[in-house]
Amino acid sequence: MGESTVLSLLSEFKSGNRKVADFVEETIENSTKKSDLNSIISMDEASLRAAALVSDERIKEGRAGRLEGLPLIIKDNIDTSELITTGGTAAFHDAAKENSPPLQRLISDGSIAAAKANLHELAFGIPQTILVRGPSRTPGTKPK
Repeated sequence: MGESTVLSLLSEFKSGNRKVADFVEETIENSTKKSDLNSIISMDEASLRAAALVSDERIKEGRAGRLEGLPLIIKDNIDTSELITTGGTAAFHDAAKENSPPLQRLISDGSIAAAKANLHELAFGIPQTILVRGPSRTPGTKPK
């Protein structure tokens, strides 16, 4: 997977030079290869693939939103209706009834809620050695 800017990626999708479904497959593969970073804590691959196919169809039909097909990794303290929001704590373990308003605006413009990102418990930012999902790592650093 090469590096892309959001604008270049969206341009490739809308021009038909790149399929959202292909990019999603690359994203899933890359996430799996880099799972040792522990940065992605949840991803519904089947839903992500289905959403990519819907985006490709909208693009083909000329009904694409401004952000059509753009997969987003959402911090785990932002509510999503499809992915569980834990806030980095064991106290929460359900998906929200609806998406947070800012996320919903992005989805309404065609982006896809692809995955949830790890975070400190309740996003306090206090360094901890024990997190519900374990700490995430920066690429290139060695695990402790």
